[in-house]
Amino acid sequence: MPIEIRRKDVKTLVAQERVQLVEVLPASEYKKEHLPHAVNIPLEMMTAESTKTLRKDMAVIVYCADYQCDLSARAAWRLESMGFQEVYR
Repeated sequence: MPIEIRRKDVKTLVAQERVQLVEVLPASEYKKEHLPHAVNIPLEMMTAESTKTLRKDMAVIVYCADYQCDLSARAAWRLESMGFQEVYR
């Protein structure tokens, strides 16, 4: 089950280089603004092929626009169904 993560914990994991950041918004939104080192895999394009660059043995944090956006929750479930073990949203 995907785990909710707080901003301070995101910052800690990123600083320790222990996590992969994935923005699941459309590419146009990613181009406007995104977190440093984040990759863009829009939810509608999230497949085994599009996630090949992600490591399954490393934590993944998926995010979208804000707390009302459900794309990150859906993406987290999808990643878990693909075998990712440590998924946060």
